[in-house]
Amino acid sequence: MKNKGKNLVALGVLGVIGILLFDIILKKPVYNISGPKSITGFIICGILIIAGLIFLKKK
Repeated sequence: MKNKGKNLVALGVLGVIGILLFDIILKKPVYNISGPKSITGFIICGILIIAGLIFLKKK
């Protein structure tokens, strides 16, 4: 369970970094993360991070 939790948290963090890099490459303003792909991606990455933290807390 611990490895699964660590992997999910890492995947979520890497996803957020990837989305931010994608927005920078497309020259979107940093303060404006609105857009269907960015918001959906952040929500999915947030769910992955939360699920990973839940797996890390379980014994």
